Amino acid sequence: MGTIQKWGNSLGVRLPKAFVDQLGLQDGSEIGVVLRDGEILIQPSRPLYRLQGLLAGCTDANRHAPVNWGVDVSREIL
Repeated sequence: MGTIQKWGNSLGVRLPKAFVDQLGLQDGSEIGVVLRDGEILIQPSRPLYRLQGLLAGCTDANRHAPVNWGVDVSREIL
């Protein structure tokens, strides 16, 4: 069971340690909160990866050299 407590002008939910450990949450973890059919659902937020964001970390300094996989054996170069 969790507990609802006053937190400034809002209410906060305290989660049992067992839940936090099982979900891999820690202080500052982002969560999603959804109201569905009269129930509050709390779930860990998962990062949304986008190609542009992933490629933003690629630089000439951390880019790997091309790899020679040998002679083409099929239609790799089409």
